[in-house]
Amino acid sequence: MTIKDKVLICFTVILISINSFGQGFTSKYMIGIWQNSPEIASGWSDNYQFFSDGTFRFNFNQMDCQKRMIYYKGNWIVDKEIIQLTVKEKLIIVGGKMIQSFGSCGSDSTLENGIEKRIVLDKPEIKLIKIKILKKLYSSILATDMEHIKIDSIEFYRIENDPTKY
Repeated sequence: MTIKDKVLICFTVILISINSFGQGFTSKYMIGIWQNSPEIASGWSDNYQFFSDGTFRFNFNQMDCQKRMIYYKGNWIVDKEIIQLTVKEKLIIVGGKMIQSFGSCGSDSTLENGIEKRIVLDKPEIKLIKIKILKKLYSSILATDMEHIKIDSIEFYRIENDPTKY
């Protein structure tokens, strides 16, 4: 094998690797639960659930006990390095009062006696968000390599392949 042949083989392998990396943004790749922290503490942090039927749900941090927005959800599609979220519904908490936090809350206050209210949007909100695949990270806690991406400049980690396991 000549040097020219070896260079050609190396160049081909590099092109295949680059091409495979660039094709990571497919619907299949995104399916699962992506959280903005590589570990789960006493609850889930901010996270996306991307389902194979083209629906999604963004859940706000469970340890923020003073939040009024629980989640928003709708449809999603991926095109190259852009994900389009069409928000159709939100779950919020109305009323209630703030009291001092206790237990595993990560906030100073806890919203008490609020009522959950489901809001279906008359006009869906469209969000176009840049996404980028990052290098896999090894999690010593989970003893595995974790898929790692940026969604709108925030790092997210695939916590679960099955989005129904939230």
